[in-house]
Amino acid sequence: LQHQVLASLWRWLALEMFGEDECRRPPVRQADDQEDTIKRVAICACMLGLVIVAVVVAFVWGTSPKLLPEEEVQRRIDILSRLIGHETLPPFWLESLKIPITVLINYLVFCRDILHTTAHSASSIEGRIWLAGLRLLFIVLVLNCAWFDYDKISTALQEIASYDKEQAWPYSIWVSLVGVVMSPNYVHACAIWLLLVRLSPCGFFSHRGFRDPITAWSMVYKWQQGEEVEEYQHEALLYEEIKPRYLAAPCTGGVPVCPGAARWLQWDSHLYALVLFPYYVFTALQVSALRLGCCTLSCCKACWCSLGWGILATLSLFCWGHAREQLQEEGSRAWPLFQYFAIVIWASLACSLVSFLSSFFIYGVSCTGLTIHKRFRLIFALPQYLPTLLEDFYVDAAMMDQAKDWEKEFLSTDSDADDDGFSMDGEVRVQQLGAAVHCKVFMDSMFRATQVLIMARIFVLASVTYHTFKLSESSATDGTPFLDALSMTISNRTMSSYLGSQSAQVHNIIHTNESGAYDLLLLIWSNL
Repeated sequence: LQHQVLASLWRWLALEMFGEDECRRPPVRQADDQEDTIKRVAICACMLGLVIVAVVVAFVWGTSPKLLPEEEVQRRIDILSRLIGHETLPPFWLESLKIPITVLINYLVFCRDILHTTAHSASSIEGRIWLAGLRLLFIVLVLNCAWFDYDKISTALQEIASYDKEQAWPYSIWVSLVGVVMSPNYVHACAIWLLLVRLSPCGFFSHRGFRDPITAWSMVYKWQQGEEVEEYQHEALLYEEIKPRYLAAPCTGGVPVCPGAARWLQWDSHLYALVLFPYYVFTALQVSALRLGCCTLSCCKACWCSLGWGILATLSLFCWGHAREQLQEEGSRAWPLFQYFAIVIWASLACSLVSFLSSFFIYGVSCTGLTIHKRFRLIFALPQYLPTLLEDFYVDAAMMDQAKDWEKEFLSTDSDADDDGFSMDGEVRVQQLGAAVHCKVFMDSMFRATQVLIMARIFVLASVTYHTFKLSESSATDGTPFLDALSMTISNRTMSSYLGSQSAQVHNIIHTNESGAYDLLLLIWSNL
């Protein structure tokens, strides 16, 4: 009844807005449907491209080479420091472990009922009520954090406009970008949307699907050992991809525009994703800001020279004094970049560790089960696993036939899976397949989140700091300004300052009567 009421409401809204029932349009020819989809994607891509070009132009304008007095540059640095709040954030080695856990929390709360790897059964009413209450609590936390972000960014923009009216709006884009990407909502927005894109039936059963490096490396290892590796026919040659019957947002993996329009996505999970969508849009602006990160040739010179002198010093067994001195000098300049690479390696290891441990404790994944080829994921499109697939999507009959064939192949006694040590029991095989699929989806989503929230965000913050320093008359001629800004971005976060800030926030919440509840909710949300 709840789904019918919401679907009727959004169907009426679509009728009023678009002139036809776009939420549940009648079946059309597949060629026309593809043409409409291509038109929507092209229009959205052009609009997004124009926005990115405009933002890049504003970035360049806001970072013009006009030098400013030291006082104005210091004001900008103070504004950025308050927006970033390095002392209130965990060090990057801890945040690299925290981000995969945040992705896992969003999956357990909002996405666990999307992909069914066992025979579908209705959940209990009590469990559904508790889950809906928890999801509504998360939405409240998002709205509370959004209000805090609005207040913080608007205060910073007013302060900039009060003393720098000539370049207020171009530099305000930098400030707004920093304020958004440092928000806890930005982390959860990336987590939920990266999961939805990969778990939605359009994305999960697409020809590309999710990335599966485990199976790829397993096949390479078998090939190196001289074993025969079966060459699978690409899925694009076997069946056509499914297409939604409802109005879907372009470039989102088939996520519907109207909450309640699709049965595979619950309305509260959809509402949570829509509330966070404005934050997720800033990922495109963040990528465009990365193009302005490079500074001068001296930074690249310091990196390559440190590597070269390191090789020469190693070949001479560190007996060449000049090579040691040059290595120490150039290495001290390029050290922030080596720190960044170490953070990237640790973040990748953390994603692999969290994805495997979470799949092991939740679904019981095994090392041998991870070697199952991802093509068998098509089995979960069958009605016993996803009964509402045909109600939400146009499905090619060849796809369902292929799913049945692969199910027989996977459950047969002479399957290739027996060589990898799987049990002969069909239920155990399907359980291992489902656990492996979840583990690989976790890993892909966590890697993407790490790329956006660790790798790209460090360079964005360093770029903003560098372009701000470059406006100063005294620091405009520094040798490696970008590496200095990168060092400041990485080294300003320490474990002692993070624990001290958390203790101070708890103390202020306990001993204050004004906005104590809002600050408590923000503290909880920022640590999830």
